[in-house]
Amino acid sequence: MANTDVNPTSFINKDTKLDTIKPLPDLPEDLSVLNFETMSDQELQDLMQNLKDHNENLDIENELYESYYQRTNPYVMKLNKLNDTTEQNTKQEVDLDTALDEWELQKKMKKRQQNNRRDDRKKKRKDEKEEEKPMLLTVDQKLEIIGRAYDELKEKIEKKKDKWERAIDEIKAELEEIDLRLIDLNKSIHEFNRDFSYPSGSKMKRTTKINAEKLIKYFEDRLRMKDSIIEKCRLKKTTLKIQKNKLYIQLKQKEEMGEVLHAIDFDQLQIENKQYLAKIDERNAELIKLKMTAGRTIQILNKYKNNLQQCSQEYDKLKSEIAQRKEIYSKLQSEENKVTNEKLKAEKMNTSFKKKIDEYRVPMVMEYIDLKIEQNELQKKLKNWKIKVEIAEMALKRIKKIWNQIKATQKKTIAEAN
Repeated sequence: MANTDVNPTSFINKDTKLDTIKPLPDLPEDLSVLNFETMSDQELQDLMQNLKDHNENLDIENELYESYYQRTNPYVMKLNKLNDTTEQNTKQEVDLDTALDEWELQKKMKKRQQNNRRDDRKKKRKDEKEEEKPMLLTVDQKLEIIGRAYDELKEKIEKKKDKWERAIDEIKAELEEIDLRLIDLNKSIHEFNRDFSYPSGSKMKRTTKINAEKLIKYFEDRLRMKDSIIEKCRLKKTTLKIQKNKLYIQLKQKEEMGEVLHAIDFDQLQIENKQYLAKIDERNAELIKLKMTAGRTIQILNKYKNNLQQCSQEYDKLKSEIAQRKEIYSKLQSEENKVTNEKLKAEKMNTSFKKKIDEYRVPMVMEYIDLKIEQNELQKKLKNWKIKVEIAEMALKRIKKIWNQIKATQKKTIAEAN
């Protein structure tokens, strides 16, 4: 019944995990074609792993088909129903046995028919070596099986979800009640410790004596408070009962007046509901289209915004470059003005030097020698005077140092005398 042409990853059973389902490996139809002697150890291991995966996938597919067969076969369905309602009466046990007998007889008859067919085929095709291929399911049949399995699994999941949601709500309610009780208990403990002056962590709890009258009064007050709370709850319960009775009377009056909805009204409401649902679907489709157009417009807007941001950044860069160029231009202009002024000065100096050169007259040799001798003497005198000035400065520093020492000694003597 299993087919190797279809990938069984779509045939997911309720008891199988998704991690265990693997795609079918590429295997030859006839393994006798393979030469195992020429294959290496790694190739043999890969082939063995592929065969294991192949068999696992076929097992999963067979489980799915078997579950479908059990659901669709009337004898098996009868058997399952009888298993669910066992131990109620003896008649069901009899039906169970009959169903089992009928199912076993049917299986035996099918096996005999298959064996007879096989024997006939073997007799007819003794000379042929090829074996006849088994009957394979069509694609429509497989899709029907998958669809039914999916619907049943979805229904079970919804039931489980509803069940666990109810359980979660009950647990939340219980937890809220426990929290309220815990808050009330902590509050009562705090009030008891406050009234009987027991600070938290004190060691006097065991040794100090409790005033019996005060303790009795405290518990009487607590009981009176609880009685008042009970009375309030009782009054609230009576008011709710009265409201319930009023609503029940109103409902009866509506039933008598014929204002209650009948089956026809419900059918009409269902038709209107379907029409409104169709309109809602149309509106949702329009809304999806509008959302898609809005998304496209937002994408285009973001694109233009990015372009605008890039253009603004380029504008700021160009603006800063223009400002820098203007500053450079102003500096160049000022430098140009300076250069022109210096050029004019240099031209004036050049003209004056030219005039001097034109007016220059070469001195006589003896005059030049005398001037040179005089220059040398003046340089020697300048050196001597520099040396004298340095010596005088050093003497002045030494005298100042001595004078400061004398002043310091005088101050010390004056201080000691005082």
